[in-house]
Amino acid sequence: MKKIVCTFIFLCFVLLSTFANAIFSVEKTAYEEFYYYVNFTNWIQVGETLTGTPSVTSIDRLSGIDVSTDMISNVAIDSNVKVKFKLKGGVTGRKYNLKVKTETNAGQKFEYKSIVIDVN
Repeated sequence: MKKIVCTFIFLCFVLLSTFANAIFSVEKTAYEEFYYYVNFTNWIQVGETLTGTPSVTSIDRLSGIDVSTDMISNVAIDSNVKVKFKLKGGVTGRKYNLKVKTETNAGQKFEYKSIVIDVN
């Protein structure tokens, strides 16, 4: 019985770890421009809010070049718990890694880097 319980707990831990570090893929065309949000509600404490100026970077996975100025604009905090930005452009057939950095009024700093943009 102990072995079954330990195995079950281990599997639950593996599943939770997998989903906590899940990579999200967003498909778009080079023509499309739309707002995208990263919600930090589950990362911050009750009453804590995002502050300052968040940053979003976009790196071309093939070349490794930072293409943020071509693909990202209008970065802002939305509803005190989300980073909002306009996603635009890109080259058809290319993929890009996004990284979102933000801070809170309690001094916490977060870097979310699990978004892949697939331009098709």
